[in-house]
Amino acid sequence: MIILFGKYKGFDLTNMAIPDGYIGWLALRGSYPDKKNRFETAWKVPIVLSIEARREMERRGYRRIDQRYEK
Repeated sequence: MIILFGKYKGFDLTNMAIPDGYIGWLALRGSYPDKKNRFETAWKVPIVLSIEARREMERRGYRRIDQRYEK
C-alpha cells in the first residue's frame, strides 16, 4: 500500500527505508493534535493504512503489547 501523506509520501509500506517506528505509529493509528486546542485531534491515520501497517509490523517480526510494538 502506498503512503499518501507525510515524509514518506509515495513510498510503499513494505519499503525497508521506512523506519519501524514510523510504521508502528501508523499501526497504532497515530494522530496530530489541533494547533488551536491540544486536547482535540485535527487528523488521524486512515484505518485502512493502519491495518496494513499492523500487518507490516508483524511481517518485520514485531508483536503488539498494549500501545507499543516489541521484537
